[in-house]
Amino acid sequence: MTSDLLRRLKLNPGNISCSLGRSLGQDALRLFVSVSILTCASLPASWADPILPHLLGDHMVLQRGREINIWGSADAGENITVTLVGNASSVRTDSAGHWSVHLPPMPAGGHFTLAIQGKKTIELKDVMIGEVWLASGQSNMAFALNASLGGAEEVAQADYPQIRLFTVPKKIALQRQENTLPAAWQICSPETAKDFSAVGYYFAWDLYKNLGVPIGVIQSAWPGTTIEEWIDPEVLRQDAQLKPILEDSPKSEAGAVAGARIPFELEFDDFELIRDGQSLPFSNFDDGSTHTATGGYWTYGWQGAPDTTFELVAPGRGGKGFAARISGALDESDDSRVTARFKLDGSPMDLSSYSGLRFWVRGKGQVRLRMLQPTVTDWDDYPTSLFDAGDNWQPITIWFRDLRQEGWGRQPEIHPERADRILS
Repeated sequence: MTSDLLRRLKLNPGNISCSLGRSLGQDALRLFVSVSILTCASLPASWADPILPHLLGDHMVLQRGREINIWGSADAGENITVTLVGNASSVRTDSAGHWSVHLPPMPAGGHFTLAIQGKKTIELKDVMIGEVWLASGQSNMAFALNASLGGAEEVAQADYPQIRLFTVPKKIALQRQENTLPAAWQICSPETAKDFSAVGYYFAWDLYKNLGVPIGVIQSAWPGTTIEEWIDPEVLRQDAQLKPILEDSPKSEAGAVAGARIPFELEFDDFELIRDGQSLPFSNFDDGSTHTATGGYWTYGWQGAPDTTFELVAPGRGGKGFAARISGALDESDDSRVTARFKLDGSPMDLSSYSGLRFWVRGKGQVRLRMLQPTVTDWDDYPTSLFDAGDNWQPITIWFRDLRQEGWGRQPEIHPERADRILS
């Protein structure tokens, strides 16, 4: 990478947030009200028209200079012909309805139409030939462009029609999958680039600037995952040094929760900032609104967790006013976020004069607060331990001085002087 690219990959150190959630079991399944883990879904067992995996679609990029593989499913014994820029290949589906063809290597170019003809014909539009790269890893790779240093400015000018982006949806699976969950190639624009991997975006931008050919980047990143989770268990089993990893893994516990949605219900109330031994109200919802005392507000993002809700319910703690409730069911792929911004415009607030945060909770589940502080290396995680929620209201007090970064390497202290939100 160029020095300019490395400079642009620095993350914005001016944000701090925190997360509340629940956890089930020990290391097998963690459900923060913000949760994510990877997988795919299988193709259906019977077909009518030719079926393609979601990775093959409109606006996709195919690798230049390499044999092109196109595959999918159809009725058993169906004849399939695939055509791209005058090159064609035909095959008959096997007894399970699967088919795969290869087309000769092609130079960079576009905008092409790829046709798949069976009993019916499917046409993929705006297909490009160029460079295709996989962006995989943990939180460094998943860190979004709009949160990087200068991200807002970069997002505003991220108009590159020759760059195409594909994000693999997250969901857990214990067996190899034939397809991803629904997803599609997207043309790089401010709207599509903002939530895409910052590393992946800048890498694509750098390649495009230097090569001048279409660039496709597939983001398949999962924060917090270990390398063993990305390796076929059979490969681990055949290596004497790696085999113990399988033997030590909690198979029965993981199998019991894989893909399952776990119901939960948590209520929160009376958030207070602590300074000089005094509690200063931050948010108590008693006026029926989600405003905060510092001029900000609470919002909820449910797109990644459709079976959950955020609402104000009455009565709140003490039998009056309102409390905030998060409820529903989550699995490891769900990602829902309740966010409190300190100021209306989302700008940071200096919390260095405060020593901690107190709030009250009740319900079914476990609560964990995380302070998130972006740095130039990662989105640092400063968590508390787990707190059990019960039927009665109970206070939880978090002292900022006690928070330590979770993860690897050195454990820098948290810096609350530029906090901009509470995330739960």
